[in-house]
Amino acid sequence: MKRFILTDYIEHAMAHAVYDKFKDGTFSGCIPLCEGVIACAPSLHECQHELRAVLEAWVLVELKLGRPLPVIDKIDLNKIYGDNKKRHNLLHLEGKIKFAEDYKY
Repeated sequence: MKRFILTDYIEHAMAHAVYDKFKDGTFSGCIPLCEGVIACAPSLHECQHELRAVLEAWVLVELKLGRPLPVIDKIDLNKIYGDNKKRHNLLHLEGKIKFAEDYKY
C-alpha cells in the first residue's frame, strides 16, 4: 500500500509533539518545529486529535502562502513542492500525487 508524502510528513511531525497537562486537568500540545501549531483540549486524546488537525491546516496554509516548511526527519516538502506551480497542483489535487516510496529521506 502506498503512502502519501504529506501523510508521512504529518506523522513524523506529530512524533515531535510535546504535551502539557494543566492544573485543571486539560491538555495543551504543540509541535516546536512548526511555529504556531498548538492545540488545547479536555483530554490528551482530544488534544492529539486537535493538534493533528491544526498541523494539517497549517501545512496547507504555509504551502498556499509559499512559505518554507521545516524539514522534519529528513522529509523536505520544499524540495518536492518547492515551486508555486507544484504547490498549486497539490492544493487543487491536480497533477501527480506524491508517494512516500518515491523519495528517500
